[in-house]
Amino acid sequence: MCPMKVRKHKCFLLTTMFLLVVQLAGAQHAWHEITGGLGMSYVTKERSSSSYTMRMLPTVGLTSFIPFSDRIALKTGAIYQYKGISSSGRGINRDSAEFSYTTQSTSSYHFINVPLQLAVNIGNNKQGFWRVAGGMSYGFLVAARKQLDFQTYKDNHLIRTNSLRWKPIIGSEQSGNTEGLPGDEGTPLHFFVPALRADVTYQWQERLLINAFYEYNLQDVRVRTVGNSVAKLHFTGLSFGVLFW
Repeated sequence: MCPMKVRKHKCFLLTTMFLLVVQLAGAQHAWHEITGGLGMSYVTKERSSSSYTMRMLPTVGLTSFIPFSDRIALKTGAIYQYKGISSSGRGINRDSAEFSYTTQSTSSYHFINVPLQLAVNIGNNKQGFWRVAGGMSYGFLVAARKQLDFQTYKDNHLIRTNSLRWKPIIGSEQSGNTEGLPGDEGTPLHFFVPALRADVTYQWQERLLINAFYEYNLQDVRVRTVGNSVAKLHFTGLSFGVLFW
C-alpha cells in the first residue's frame, strides 16, 4: 500500500519491483478471470454543502492470480470502471443577495484500475469455495465528462436557465478554472487516484464465479477543492465471471 504522503513515482517503482519479484517466483502457475457487472458509485463528503446521489454503472475486468501456495496468491490485472456522481446545490450571488441559483450536475469518470491484492482461498471442493482479497487498486483516469444545469433566480423568481456539457481537464498540477464555466466547475481532475479495494468471491462448477467488491478512493478526484471541501468516491457492487488458465 502506498500512503498519500509517499510520492507517486515511488509508488510506481515499489509496485513494479514487487510484481517482478512475484512473477519470477511463480508466474507459470498463474490463473486468470474475466469479470463483468455493475457497481454503485456514491460519495462521502466533508465541508461541502452539495447533496450527492448514487449512480449504478458498469465494470469489466481481466485479473490474474500469481500463487505463493495452494491457498495464497497475488491478484493483479486491469479493471475498467465507469464511476460517476450526481450532485445538486443552492447558493446566493456574492454581489447581490437578491439573486440566487440552484445547480444539478452529473459527473462521469472512466478509470483503468490495476489491483494489487493478497488473495486467500477458503475451502476447496467440488461444490465450490470462497476467495477473499484485499489491498490496493491503482486508478488511472482516462476520460471524464460533466453536465451542469443551473437556474438563476431574482427574488425567488426564475429568470434564466443554462445547461453546459464539457470534458474536464485531466492532470496532476494545479491550474486555473476552464474559461466560461461558473465558479470552480473548471477545476482539473487527478490522473492517478489510488484506492483501497476488497473482494469476496464464490467460485462454483470449477470455472464460474460471482464476486462482491468495494473500493474507496484515498483522495478526492479533484486537484483543487472549494473551501477545503472533500468528496471521496466509493464504488461497490457485484460482478460475474469465468475462470480460465
